[in-house]
Amino acid sequence: MNRAKTLRLAVDARVLGQRGIGRYLANELRALVESRADVAVRLYLGRASVREAVPKDPRFSVEDLSGVHPAWAEQVLIPRLARAWGAQVLHYPDNTGALRSAVPTVLTLHDTMWLRP
Repeated sequence: MNRAKTLRLAVDARVLGQRGIGRYLANELRALVESRADVAVRLYLGRASVREAVPKDPRFSVEDLSGVHPAWAEQVLIPRLARAWGAQVLHYPDNTGALRSAVPTVLTLHDTMWLRP
C-alpha cells in the first residue's frame, strides 16, 4: 500500500474566533480535526486571534505574529514563514491574501457585496 505524504497546510489565522469569518475558520479547523486527515497545520495568529479556538491536536502548531504590522504579515511574512516551514498550501480565509507567494495559495472570498453599486 502506498500511503500519501502528509499535507502541510499553512493558514492565516489572524482572525481566528473573531466575527463571522473567524467563526467560519474555527469551524473549518474543527472539521479538519474530526476528519482525521493526514495533515500538519501551521496557524499564523495575530493580536485579535482567539487562542482558545486553536485545536488541541498534535497536528496543529502556531506562530504568533501579534507584534507585526497586518499588511506586512499578509503580504510578506506569512508567505515567507509558510515556505520556510515547508507548507504545500497556504490558505487565506479572510477575503485578502498575498499578491505573490512561492507557496500555492487558496483564498476564500466570502462575498462580493462591496462590488455592488
